[in-house]
Amino acid sequence: MHESNNAWATLPQEDRGRLLELYGSWVADLRQSGALGTGRPCGGEYRLLYGSPSGKVTDVTISPDGLCDVITGFFVIRARDMDSAVEIAKSCPALLHGETIVVREAKHS
Repeated sequence: MHESNNAWATLPQEDRGRLLELYGSWVADLRQSGALGTGRPCGGEYRLLYGSPSGKVTDVTISPDGLCDVITGFFVIRARDMDSAVEIAKSCPALLHGETIVVREAKHS
């Protein structure tokens, strides 16, 4: 899940509370159906690493306010196929306050 322009912080407190309740219900439903693999919110310090072909790595600590798009969390979902995973993702409360969700297949080696 990605958030743009610190959307969560701009929500009124009552909207945040309502969304947290929706997240709790959504996760409980995923768990009960057996679709939830794992999930975690992301937050705290942000560090950007820039690499170059010469092998030099630049490490920069930044504020989340300095980013226009940040990863806010992730879920690993068990689904039959991509279409099923997309349908599950469409019901995620993150979409109700302007977040973007990227659905990707986890490859097994």
